[in-house]
Amino acid sequence: MTTDTQQPAVAVIGGGISGLTTAFLLRKKGLEVTVFEKKGYPGGVIKSIRNQGWLVEWGPNTIMAKSEQLWELIKELDLTEHVVETGKEAAKRYIVKNGRPEPLPTSVGGFLRTPLLSLKGKLRIFREPFIPKSRQPESIADFFERRLGREVRDYAVNPFVAGIYAGDPRQLSIRHTLSRVYELEQQFGSIFKGAVKSSRRSKSNSSVRRPGLISFKRGLQELPNQLVKQLDSSIRFGSAATAVTRKDRTWAVTVNDEETHAFDSIIFTAPLHQLDALTFNVEKPGLIDHLESLRYAPIATVSLGFKREQVSHPLDGFGMLVPDAEPFNILGCLFSSSLFRNRAPEEHVLLTCFIGGERHPGHVALPNPKIKEMVTDDLGQLLGCTGQPQFESLHRWNRAIPQYGLDHQSYLDAMDELEECNRGLYLTGNFRYEVSVPGCISGAYETADRAASFLQSNT
Repeated sequence: MTTDTQQPAVAVIGGGISGLTTAFLLRKKGLEVTVFEKKGYPGGVIKSIRNQGWLVEWGPNTIMAKSEQLWELIKELDLTEHVVETGKEAAKRYIVKNGRPEPLPTSVGGFLRTPLLSLKGKLRIFREPFIPKSRQPESIADFFERRLGREVRDYAVNPFVAGIYAGDPRQLSIRHTLSRVYELEQQFGSIFKGAVKSSRRSKSNSSVRRPGLISFKRGLQELPNQLVKQLDSSIRFGSAATAVTRKDRTWAVTVNDEETHAFDSIIFTAPLHQLDALTFNVEKPGLIDHLESLRYAPIATVSLGFKREQVSHPLDGFGMLVPDAEPFNILGCLFSSSLFRNRAPEEHVLLTCFIGGERHPGHVALPNPKIKEMVTDDLGQLLGCTGQPQFESLHRWNRAIPQYGLDHQSYLDAMDELEECNRGLYLTGNFRYEVSVPGCISGAYETADRAASFLQSNT
């Protein structure tokens, strides 16, 4: 809590990328910030592990660096020289069709030749500019079937949604999950027309340097680690916020059920399912109960290393995605050592696979040997992997990625209402803006601006 000589004090609950970035930005604005993180390490789901020449990611593997805010943050953290970019191979993506990986076409000629779609399916795509836009809430599956046909839905959209969001396209909202695609239809009446016009505008207006997929020399965890160095003593690890109470114009945070601290503002950035471990003494607490119910999809990340000679596939791409229509257990596989150097020892390759999601949620709870067996069997059929892997790493995320369902607007409305009737309380994270790392960072910038404006107007 502030006095006449102190800056406003802010508590940030959660030390993932959203919380760390928000705290860093508030510190830049001259505010006193304390980050409470219940675990003993930062970064949330961003976790890079190095082991005997292997570098694996338990969470996100790459960042799409297309926002000015992301590059601004990288520069301020002195990480520019640590950035590594994917090679040209990353432009090549595979989709499994009839039990084999087929390259996703990147040219007109490739589109005409691809076996991913039948002739009928290809011709159906050309109707898209003439399909009227819908004004009704739609799932991702319904949206793309209406605009592009069932084959695109099943062999392009379905594997993409499972691979990126671990979700079921029949349950996820097009408006909230793929908002840019949704807006193209709403603004231009066609996603093709809109994509062309938007591309021209972005090229003429863009000042973003080198948009593309990036990581860092020592993995994505360099980003939260560098934020921790900047924040230093402002972060308290092993400190679980257990109660939040509003007292007139101030807030009290109880930590580990033992100590209580006073603040002028509270910013909650942890996953919404962690709200059930917090006692919130606020106006309209029923809104908290609703937010707790947001579903998170489970994911197991399985990284396997092989000698190069054990894999017959050239691994000349970003990776492969597996449609629900295909009889495999994995949702997709990244060719990690093809994306970035130094992810595997010389003459070895690293493959990062994902299982579970909304497609097979029960797979995540299976014993480690069973998961490994399922993954190696799939890789044997799809990539020609033989023999036992030389390296293996498995990590479970029982609640990994928030699902923006058809009812997601009700969660956004609940957040808005909760903030409105509890001034000084803010919520930011992958549950509100985008599930991606850049989305979390953009949300942190917006939240830091809103919180700073509120505090400055109340001092």
